[in-house]
Amino acid sequence: MKTKILSLMIVGVLSASCSVNHLRSSDTQLYHPPVSSKRVEVYSTDQATRPYTVIGEVVASVDAWGTGRSSVKHLKKEAAELGADGIVNLRLEIGSGILANAVTASGTAVRFEEKAVK
Repeated sequence: MKTKILSLMIVGVLSASCSVNHLRSSDTQLYHPPVSSKRVEVYSTDQATRPYTVIGEVVASVDAWGTGRSSVKHLKKEAAELGADGIVNLRLEIGSGILANAVTASGTAVRFEEKAVK
């Protein structure tokens, strides 16, 4: 009985993980150096505060013990690795599976355009 409980606990711990992914889109060939995830701004629509260029899509998923906030935190890290200043069209989804549930955040990583110097 103890072995069965221990096995279930191990499976639970292994399935309780964080998954992150980013995809640089083919229509944006420019390389942007990574930035600090603390400076990445997040918008729920495509109406950011200033003009931007799309870099690619980002996705982060945390286990059921996580929250939307922790999913967005991981999402910002992925966007920062692409050199993004922001994420637009933020989407949060709660998925349920056989072994675990997950909170998934996804959005479009963008680079804000520099202001022209006059």
